[in-house]
Amino acid sequence: MSTRCSVKSYTGNRQTENMEIVNTYNITFTVRNYHSINETMRIIWKGKYYRIISILPDKYKQSTDIIGELINE
Repeated sequence: MSTRCSVKSYTGNRQTENMEIVNTYNITFTVRNYHSINETMRIIWKGKYYRIISILPDKYKQSTDIIGELINE
């Protein structure tokens, strides 16, 4: 599916995994409530893939906040 969203924050840090330095980035996407979203989906933004870490519905704003983590391949 394809939809419009807004990007709220862009954070990152550097970690060492398996004797290798890995840069992880987290982004918060905000979409409207008319989409059915689950944790098994992937997000493509600016040519990069993000896995969904958490889904936070906000009934007052009629939107859903999605926290995604950059997939390092």
